[in-house]
Parts: sequence; C-alpha cells; structure tokens
Amino acid sequence: MPDEANPSQRLSLSVPQGTEHIGTVRAFIGAVGTHHRLAPEEIDDLKLAVSEICGDADASRAVGRIGVHVDRIGDALHVEVTGLGPARSGDGPEADAALAFRRRLIDALIPDAVFARTDRGMAVRFTVAPAG
Repeated sequence: MPDEANPSQRLSLSVPQGTEHIGTVRAFIGAVGTHHRLAPEEIDDLKLAVSEICGDADASRAVGRIGVHVDRIGDALHVEVTGLGPARSGDGPEADAALAFRRRLIDALIPDAVFARTDRGMAVRFTVAPAG
C-alpha cells in the first residue's frame, strides 16, 4: 500500500479460504464501495473481481485465510487481497485453463490489478477511483 495510507483508516476482513465465504467477502467489499460512494456499476465490478480473486484461491486449493484490505487515499481505494495460494493450480490443463480465464476476467474488470508472490502465497493489489 502507498506510504500515505493511514493504518487507523484501513478496513480489513479476514475469512477462511473456501467458496462458502465468498459471499461474506462480496458483502464487505460492496459495503466499502457504497460507503466511499462508488457508482453501483463500479461496486458490481469490484464485487465480481474480488469474488474471482477469491475463487482463484479456492481453485488452487490454497489453505489458510484470505485477507481483504482497503485503504482510502484521496478519492481512490487501494485494495489488497492476500493469502491466495500458488500462482497455478497444478491440477493439469483444465484447471490451468480455468485459472487463466479467471485472470482474464479480473484483468478486464480491474485493468491495473497486479498479482504478486508473497511469503503467504499470492496477493492481488489494485486501485479503484470513483468515476466522475
């Protein structure tokens, strides 16, 4: 996250990995988007992208917790999703094709999304600025 972030203003959610928790993540990120006055279509794109990012972790059979962290700097929301497991599923061509599809969808929704390896697996970082 950028240096200007105020840690006391960070909003975070941590959930166990698994598809049963994606709804919780969607509700959290949707509430954050609403609170920061994103347009409804921006919130929908944000929720879909974060769902696919979390689905990426589930498809890769990652174990542990997913963290979703949001910092507001100026008008922009800086989002980081952590604890996502390996970059590839390792389950063969079909699983890798599904993972590639998810990545293309995420890239289409959030063009500046950056996938990075961390000591806890993969992380995805991106910025959302309200339209207008």
